[in-house]
Amino acid sequence: MRQYGGLDPLAGLLSNTENKELLAAATGAIWKCSISPENVKRFQELKTIDHLVGLLNDQPEEVGGKLTNQITLLRKNLLSIMLILTNFVTVIHVLV
Repeated sequence: MRQYGGLDPLAGLLSNTENKELLAAATGAIWKCSISPENVKRFQELKTIDHLVGLLNDQPEEVGGKLTNQITLLRKNLLSIMLILTNFVTVIHVLV
């Protein structure tokens, strides 16, 4: 997906906060793409983590606090992105 420039528009879908189904699909795809260290690097360049943090503002406090802590860990260790995004995708799917 990265080879064909697909990560940029994928990360851009996070700005469509009104469409919860699209948001859930986008976060799931980001999670799947994050298995590749090269993709993680591109997501870092695109500030995808910052966009995910922004989405937390619209979540209930118990969900937001948990995910904020996980994203903080992500900043320290980008290899943990798969676990963090797995939890985020699970929460989004529950909310949809």
